[in-house]
Amino acid sequence: MRPRAVLCIAAIIGHVSGYSFAPKVFGRSRHRLLDAKSCPRNSLPIDNEPLIENFKIPLLRRDTFLPLPSSHLPDELATLNIYSIDIDIAVDRSIVEYATENTDSYVGHVCIEPRVGTVGCASRVLSTLGADNRLLVCKGSFRFVVKQVLQEIPFPIVLVDEFVDEDTSECKSLKNDVVDSTKQTSRLLEFLDEYCQHQVETTGEVSPLEQAILEETGNTMMPIVIQELAMEKAAVLQVFRAFYMDSEQSDFSIQRTMYAASLLAAEIADFTTSQRQKVLEMPNSVERLVYVSGLIEEKVGMARARKIAKQITAATDEASKDLKIGQPQLPPWAKSIRKGTVVEYFWNEEYGWCRGEVVEEPVRIVDEIVLTVRFFDDGETHRLPFSADEKIRWRPPSRL
Repeated sequence: MRPRAVLCIAAIIGHVSGYSFAPKVFGRSRHRLLDAKSCPRNSLPIDNEPLIENFKIPLLRRDTFLPLPSSHLPDELATLNIYSIDIDIAVDRSIVEYATENTDSYVGHVCIEPRVGTVGCASRVLSTLGADNRLLVCKGSFRFVVKQVLQEIPFPIVLVDEFVDEDTSECKSLKNDVVDSTKQTSRLLEFLDEYCQHQVETTGEVSPLEQAILEETGNTMMPIVIQELAMEKAAVLQVFRAFYMDSEQSDFSIQRTMYAASLLAAEIADFTTSQRQKVLEMPNSVERLVYVSGLIEEKVGMARARKIAKQITAATDEASKDLKIGQPQLPPWAKSIRKGTVVEYFWNEEYGWCRGEVVEEPVRIVDEIVLTVRFFDDGETHRLPFSADEKIRWRPPSRL
């Protein structure tokens, strides 16, 4: 799980001296930028002119961490955009000190080599905690594009503009497809709601192996923390739907709603760093919505398949529990799986059984086998668990 402070705004206030909610500026919740130029109009994050220009900011690069913007959200919807990140290296702490003294506490985050045209996300430092202030707590703010690299050593300092979506307010196709775009946004939120409910129901469950690892490392509270985070995600989603989808306020255009819904979905579903990078780089709200919706639907499909497999396994075990002793076992044919073996895997209700080839030697972890399978239909490769609890999803090829 990506590093995150599972904290609400009220909890953060207790750690940050003098921290207060950002004032409403141009219809957006934003802290004042000391060196930024603001547009003299009521701007939204999808206007064709940036709100922030020529902003000097230090960069903190992490291959596995990239926050998402929340400056377009009211404070009550931005709790998921509060993150924690270790700053064990001295240069990282120097970056935070520089930001506090020179940029109104703003730090830029990138996951690739910073150069002209690199897209990233700025965050505002809320606090540093722990021994020697080695834990940075920050809040995702705005999306930016690098326009000039001012310094590379000892840490990068760049000049950025806020990166905003293309202005499609005059696009005829968008005007004609407002109903379709609204339906697509609603569909995304419905899938996201199902995803959240599944997370709330299952995040507290741990296998015996996971429980043993947690006890050995002293992290027995972790399942509770993860479940509380899942519940917070579900609550934020409900508030978002009421705020954006059920509101009659005129300034919530369909384009702004698509932008906000896509970023919220990426945060709730814990998108990978590369997926977050792609979400940030996309300048078109419709294309971003389609991309995010596809990933969410895939996650929901996998969750449905796991639920069906679990129900089938539970029903089978209940019917035959008087005939069996001990834990469920892998089917005998699983022992013969090697690199090059062809197998079939039940992906979800839409795609059904998918055939593929095992392209790496299986890895056995306790009573589970991890298989790396390249599927014939689309050529994609996935690492998938083959456990006794989900053996119903695996079978030998029905025919070669």
